[in-house]
Parts: sequence; C-alpha cells; structure tokens
Amino acid sequence: MAESVRAMGLADETEDGDQTEKDDLDEEEEDLRKNPPLPGHVDHHCTDIPFLMLFLLATAGIGWISYDAIKHGNIHKLGHGYKQAMEVCRDADFPEGKAFWCLNSTGNGLMLDSPICVEKCPIDTRHHHKCWDSSENMNRIVQDYPSHHFGYFCKPLDKALKKEVHEYSFQQEKGVILRLWGVLSRTWYVLVMGAVITGLIGYFYIFLLFISPEVVAAWCTVILTVLPMGTGAFILYTTSHPGSPLAAAFFEDTEYSTTERYVAGTVLLVAGMIAACIASGQRKYIEATTFCLDTAGDCLTEDACGHQKPFNVAVFIASLGFFVLFNLASMNVVETQVSIEASVQKKEYIEWSTQAKCKLVFFLIYLIWVEETVVATSRYVMAYATEVWYFTEPGEDGRRERSYTCLLLEAYWNVLRYHSGSMAMGSFIYVFGRIPANVVRLLRHCGFGAQCCYIDILYNMAFGASGSFAYMDLPLTSTGYFRGGVRALQVLSGEIANVHRLQGALWIFHLAGVGVCTVGAAYSVNGIIDVVPSFSDPSSDLFIWDTSTVFISTGLVGLLIGRSIMLVFDTVFDTIIYCYALEMRRQKHESLLRMMAADGDGDGIPDYLCFLPRPGDSSDEENPDMLPGTLLTGSFAPNRLMAALSLHRQKHQQQEGY
Repeated sequence: MAESVRAMGLADETEDGDQTEKDDLDEEEEDLRKNPPLPGHVDHHCTDIPFLMLFLLATAGIGWISYDAIKHGNIHKLGHGYKQAMEVCRDADFPEGKAFWCLNSTGNGLMLDSPICVEKCPIDTRHHHKCWDSSENMNRIVQDYPSHHFGYFCKPLDKALKKEVHEYSFQQEKGVILRLWGVLSRTWYVLVMGAVITGLIGYFYIFLLFISPEVVAAWCTVILTVLPMGTGAFILYTTSHPGSPLAAAFFEDTEYSTTERYVAGTVLLVAGMIAACIASGQRKYIEATTFCLDTAGDCLTEDACGHQKPFNVAVFIASLGFFVLFNLASMNVVETQVSIEASVQKKEYIEWSTQAKCKLVFFLIYLIWVEETVVATSRYVMAYATEVWYFTEPGEDGRRERSYTCLLLEAYWNVLRYHSGSMAMGSFIYVFGRIPANVVRLLRHCGFGAQCCYIDILYNMAFGASGSFAYMDLPLTSTGYFRGGVRALQVLSGEIANVHRLQGALWIFHLAGVGVCTVGAAYSVNGIIDVVPSFSDPSSDLFIWDTSTVFISTGLVGLLIGRSIMLVFDTVFDTIIYCYALEMRRQKHESLLRMMAADGDGDGIPDYLCFLPRPGDSSDEENPDMLPGTLLTGSFAPNRLMAALSLHRQKHQQQEGY
C-alpha cells in the first residue's frame, strides 16, 4: 500500500502509464479515502518494557497478598460489631453481632468505651441490658433507648447521642472502614442511583458545551468565582451573627462548630477570589478554547463509541473498590486467653499485625498506580479514536464517515499488546515522580545542583503538558513514553503559540464539569432521601440513619464518574490541537517534498509522509503549481478551528512584537 501511495504522489505527468495500472491506482486511492492511514503511522512495537516488568512484579506481589487474604481472611468479619477492647461480637447467641452503647449513669450520655453485643438493636425504652460501667468498675442494669441498626452497629436516633457516637466511635483506627462498610452494605442502591444521576448530569453538561460553548464558558466563570465567594461570605455572616434569621434557618441543626464554619467560609471566599483572578487573566485563551470545543463536540457526536468510555472506567474503579474492602477484611482475628471472673476463657479480638499494615500500605500504593494506569490507557484509547476521526476526509455534508468498526476494541488491543509498559511508566511518573522532580527543581533554583535536561524532561512529564500529549503521539509513532512526550511538545510549541496556556484554559470547563457532577449527584440523592418516606422512616428497612455519610459517598461517586467523563472530553480536545499542529508542521515541508519529487528523489521520502491527493488536484493542468498526489496537509482541520487558532497566533505575535 505504501508503494501505491508513493506512486500516486510521485507520478510523472509525461508518463502515460498502463490503463489497468491507472484503474488500480484510482481504486487504491478510493480505498484510502474511505480508510485513511493515520499520519506518521508505523508498525507498532513494544515500548518501555522495563516498566512493564516492574508493573508485573508489583502485580505478582498483590496477587500473593490477595491469595493470603482469601486463604486466611474472611469478609464476614466486617459483618460483626466490636465490643469492649475490640472483642468480636460473634457469639452463638448473637450471630448478627451488633454493637450497642449503653447510657451512662446520668442518662444524658453514652458509655462509649465499653459497648456490648446485642441480638437486635433496641427500638424503645421498655427493656434493659447489663452493661459495664468503667467509671464505677462494675456491671449495672441500664435502660435502653431508641436506636436503629447501621451496618453492624446500633446507632441512637437522638441527635445529641448520634453526634456523640459520630465524634468518638468512628474516629477510632478501624472506625472509618467499619463506617464505610456499613454504608455500602445497606445503601448500595443509593450509590447506584447516584452513579446514574451523575451520568445524566455529565452528558447533559457535555451536550451544552457542544450547543453553545460561549454561553457555558461565561456561566462556568460565574459559577467558579461568584458561587464560592457568595457561599463563603454567607457562611461567615451567619456564623458571626448567630441570632439572625438566616442563621436560624440554615444552621439550627448543624453539627459543625463555629470554628469549622469560619474556616470553611474563609476557604471558600479565598478560593473564589483566586479563581476570579485566574479566569480574568486567561479570558482571551478561554475565548480561543471555545472554538476548539466546537470541533471536539463534532468528534464526540460523529464518533459516539467514545461515550461509553467513562462507564468502563467507573466499572473498573468500582471493582478496585470492592477489591480494597476484601483485602481490608483480611485483618486477623486471633484467640487470646483472658481471665474473666476467676476462669480462663478464649475470646476473639480484632487486630492488625505489623505485617498486615505493611501489606496494606503496599496495596494502597499499587492501587493508586493501577488507577492512574487506567486513566493513562483511557487517554491513549480516546487519542487513537480521535486521530482516526480527525484524519478522515470530510464528506460533502462536512461529516467524517469512517468504515472502522469496533474502534475502541482495536485501540484497547493495540495498547495492551504494545504499549502497556508506556502506560505503566507514564502513570508511575505522574504519581510518584512529581515530588522528587519538584524537589530537585527547587534545589536547582536555589543554586544547588547542575543543569540537567533529563530533570527538565521529568519535570515536564510530571507537571507539564508533555505527559498528557505523550499518549497522543504513541498511536502515531510508537516511540515510547519519554520520546513521545518530548516530540509532541516540540510539535505543539513550534506550531501553536502558547499551547500550554491554550490547554490550561480548559481547566475552567473541566473543573466546572467535575463540580457539577459531584454537587449534583450529592444533592440530588440527598433530596430523594428527604422526599421518599421509606428512606426517612425509622421503622422502614430502607431507613438511612447516617445521611451525611451517604451524602459524602454519593459525592465521591459523582466525583469519580464526573472525572471520567471530563477525561474523555479533555483528551479529545488536546488530541485535536495536536493533530492540527501536526498538519501545520507537515505543511511547512510540502514545498520541499514537491521539489524532491520533481527532481526524481522521491525514494527518500518516508512512507508516512506520502498521503492522499488534495480534492480537485486530479491533474497538473488544473493546478500547474501542484503535482497530483501531493502531500495532504492542512485540509482536515475544520475551517472554524483553523480561523480561531490563526487568530490566536496573530494576537500572540502582536503581543510579542513580531
């Protein structure tokens, strides 16, 4: 095929050729128009193999930890409460093992240091239990109080007692895990509901970006500046005037202290001011970004397979979350002989050994690495699909129809077969290379250490645009993560003025999209809980006791899915900019290639630089300055995108005094 393409580009007009060969070339040209090769496309080979070996070694270690968890662990350990001295509630009489905190001697507080195990959570004050009072060092009979089971704990319905349990019991070493497990085990359907709501909100936001990016840009600026400043000022005012009607209406039942509200209000106010200053300084870049958004919208509209990508990432992250909980359940339950009332009995206690803690730390580090590897793979897959879309010749209606099927599966197979090492390397540098690169760079600014280009490259890979653009060069050149990032940055810096600022202006759309998904999911689910009687009725099996934890959990779900949705959008945006810069760079070499072809020196032209004929350039008689089959550059970019980036370049040159 490469020989055919070169023949089309270098054919001599004086040579008639065989009619059959001409028909074959026309058929070849038509086939290439339907299935254009990626520019710079070469045969892929495995890249960054050492990091692939390191990743596989870490995966083997995690496999050993998981095997140990399956062999010695028991996820049902999280299905029992823990009474005094972290003793497991797993007696034969109480298979459910719920923990209950008794009232103290005054009746207005709880004996939090000595919970007991009960079969069912008390729902009224008609019964009593035998409880250990550590203040009097004796057992005594204590009256029950209304409670409701939350996970495997009996949580009081009284607001004061509820706050006391929240501030003490779930601040213990294992309290966060137990509380999270309680939420997931009882309210998983609410989290699924939050995920669905997040998807609807996220795609509606993307739809608005496609319809009117200018209006969305204006509203995003207002939301990210006015909303934090207004909310912060409101919190500060109501906190400093506790007797005002606003304070009585909004903070009557709040569990947050005055200091916490002051801190929250100040942080929001300062964050809004900083966002306002940044948005004001990047106004012109935001305007140029809106035109690129229009092209990104066309890509995601015509290539709809990319819309399912966020849900693939969300499902994978959810699987990782369950994997985390299962490994946390591998904490050892040991039998210890203790003296109780002059007799020796065996009691089971929950504990984490030093070895288990080391395993947990290693597991969490690996988990962060894997999560970023998934993000890197998503960037590669979307860049691959976007580049195929971009370099497909538009039809008469302007749409780019392609005959590729299962493009995402093809991209996944490509990255798994050849570039898994590059994905592992990129994610590792992004996660673990930021701190050392920043420290070394800071020392160099202070006069310590010599200048080193490798440190600069590492810094750009960890902090700059090189890291994200490396995934866009890999599908084209298959050169590896480092070389791809450096090459991509050279192409962009040479063709698009201030590309880092143009890309940096995208933060306002990204942050607004993630924020809308997070806040929208949390408040939507919270509103549903307030409206649906089954969720707010203590007598219902669906009663949600800890609404604040559910609120935070659904917010985290919205954050993860919203980030995945905006990740797809960001990658498409960046890839389109890179493809445009690649076109502009090749356009500079077009005259040189024509001269080489005219001199008969076409054999030196790389295959990937020989492309399709321009539309209408079927003969040199119609266009004597252009050879038939010349390099196709600058003709794929939409006119609106070309005009916007050209105007951006002119403004930059005027500012620089060119």
